[in-house]
Amino acid sequence: MGFEDIGLGELVEFGIHNVTPKYIREMRELGLEEMSTADIIEFSIHNITPKYIRSMHQAGLIDLTQEQLVELGIHNIGPRYIQELDALGFENLPIDMLIELKINNVTPRFIREARENAGDDLSFEDLLEMRSDSYRTYRKKRFFGDDDSQ
Repeated sequence: MGFEDIGLGELVEFGIHNVTPKYIREMRELGLEEMSTADIIEFSIHNITPKYIRSMHQAGLIDLTQEQLVELGIHNIGPRYIQELDALGFENLPIDMLIELKINNVTPRFIREARENAGDDLSFEDLLEMRSDSYRTYRKKRFFGDDDSQ
């Protein structure tokens, strides 16, 4: 596998998280030669597979750092989400913006619905504000019975 001084505990973790020599080899072939055993285990925990990385490359995200891959994996951001945002005019978004949109549940469906109600000229910030405002309104009505329409 190419690791010197790998301990029994790390080998056990590899087994628990289904890290195989093939997995490690494929990751290295994708340019992740400097991964530590902890990095490999973290990738496996967050289901960051060689297939996932290749699919992200196909979506245009080529020079991702290990940290960015982990963040994208943690938030379940895949190529389909990115491609749908691209199709809606949100092309080449920085990783931190993709993550912020996903954390705030700004989905392609939400964007289409927001555009139907507020027009096509909505910025990234507008969408985040609309999402948080709609959640606050929902929460007020649901939990406190407040209705601003009265």
